[in-house]
Amino acid sequence: MTEAYLTMGVANRPRDDKVSDGGDDAWFLTNSVFNAVGVADGVGAWRSKGINAGECARELMNLCRDYYSDTAPWQYPQTCLETVIPLLRAEGSTTVLVAKLSEDTDTPVLEVAQIGDSDLVVYRQNYVVFQTLPQQHRHNQPFQVGPRESDTAGDAQNYSVGVQPADYIVLGTDGLWDNLYASQVAQILADAPEDVSPNTLANRIATAAYAASQDPDIWSPFAQRAYEQGEIRRQNFEEHLGGKPDDITVVVCRVSQ
Repeated sequence: MTEAYLTMGVANRPRDDKVSDGGDDAWFLTNSVFNAVGVADGVGAWRSKGINAGECARELMNLCRDYYSDTAPWQYPQTCLETVIPLLRAEGSTTVLVAKLSEDTDTPVLEVAQIGDSDLVVYRQNYVVFQTLPQQHRHNQPFQVGPRESDTAGDAQNYSVGVQPADYIVLGTDGLWDNLYASQVAQILADAPEDVSPNTLANRIATAAYAASQDPDIWSPFAQRAYEQGEIRRQNFEEHLGGKPDDITVVVCRVSQ
């Protein structure tokens, strides 16, 4: 059996008012030998205290990348987070999602560890076959880790997902999933030429998410979740129309063999 591997691409678009400092999002990619990827979203509320939590997110992603590239390339994402989160020194806090294609089984399995509301969706023939669930204490208050946070690697949600050649795996910070439904991303994948690169796909998805974030008339996934959690009443739907401007990071992986 030929081993599966991931081809990967990324797009990042800081919120308009954060372009000068790079925004709060971060990510890492390895290569098709190590097959590990991740995204992180520094919690923007720290800015009111003069702290750019993007530094915390970037430090965490660098630690994860180094863990897989130099230290323990075959370990599960949960083990990665347990190892690197205690090493964080940058002020602030961040969500995190790490995924790794596992070689431990006869068929390809994607191992995922998630803390917070950066999410991952697996698409097969342009249909959603798996998606993570946002991990929040309450609406818009995600689990997060950092040098001074009470959430830890032990709070991570773990998933094992069987994947197949030609599957697409889309990771994104909440700037993506607060503005586009998984079905809308599926349509972007369906409309793309067969030979399109993951990098091009990531940029197309990020562009669509940015356009939605600027649209004053849409009913966004962010608003839908708020409604489902009782934060929005039917009487004031119109007050919650519109996208949610935010940093947007999209990682697209294609399973190859």
